[in-house]
Amino acid sequence: MLVSARMLENLYVKDFAIVGEADIALGAGLTVVTGETGAGKSLLVDALLLLAGTRADAGAVRHGCERAELGATFSLADAPAARQWLKAEDFDEGNVCQLRRVIRSEGNSRAWINGRPATLAQMQELSEHLIEIHGQHEHQALLDKSRQLDLLDAFGDLNDLRGEVGNGLIYGELHRRLFCEAIAENLGLPMPEQPPLESPATEVAWLYDAMLTQIREIVVPRSTDPFVIQRSKGMARVLKHLQQVDRYGDAAAAGELADLRELLGADVVSIDAGRAELVKRLADGAVSDADALRYFGRRTSRRTELLRPAMGVLADRHFDPRV
Repeated sequence: MLVSARMLENLYVKDFAIVGEADIALGAGLTVVTGETGAGKSLLVDALLLLAGTRADAGAVRHGCERAELGATFSLADAPAARQWLKAEDFDEGNVCQLRRVIRSEGNSRAWINGRPATLAQMQELSEHLIEIHGQHEHQALLDKSRQLDLLDAFGDLNDLRGEVGNGLIYGELHRRLFCEAIAENLGLPMPEQPPLESPATEVAWLYDAMLTQIREIVVPRSTDPFVIQRSKGMARVLKHLQQVDRYGDAAAAGELADLRELLGADVVSIDAGRAELVKRLADGAVSDADALRYFGRRTSRRTELLRPAMGVLADRHFDPRV
């Protein structure tokens, strides 16, 4: 069982399976539960699964009892996604979340989030931000590509820097650049330099500026909902990126096409065709590490420039081998 100990603070079960009553408090750090076969270790996992919204039946109730009661308390200090979900669904109660479920001997059940009645679907949605159970290939968020960047961001303590919209653009490119820089460090090769993109502003540049001004000076100041403010700032990031693409997109594409032609030694007709050929040659081992790094390094540099206004200080964050 693997549950974030910094989040789960208390687990309570009563008349559940073979357990009469148990109230377990968890401290900071790693908690390990040991015991002989049949002692009830797996029942803790079962209790968490039921609090995560899985279906229950009468077998969950201790023999001779009318109902089973389950409860858990989570700290949300390091769970911004959970806080955001609770706020959007009107279940928020500060930095604490309490889940409760009662299962009757007839097989029906009721659930509560922070003392308010909740559906099993809501319990399931919330649990995605609170509980991870790894065992027998069930509930393995590590296998979900959409969660892998979240885990990396959490490790880097970057969650507070992220907006809900545009994260894929900003953090995807940041991670690609850091990956290239880490490879260069490992191979002892320099990162290739990329001259700045140059192109005059287009005729619709004023339209992007107008939309960004509306968000910055009208939408955000007049909003009182933190969720709306966060989403508005995310939209502004996307608009900043689109404005850069509108101005420098053709120059960036021309640069990548030139790099592909230089690397492949052929008159590549399009970027897609060049990338396909590059993938084939990389698989065959026909491209040196230095040449591959030169192409990918220049590409990530151009992509960073297209995202620079949206990325802010992240545009200048680089791989640090000491960290």
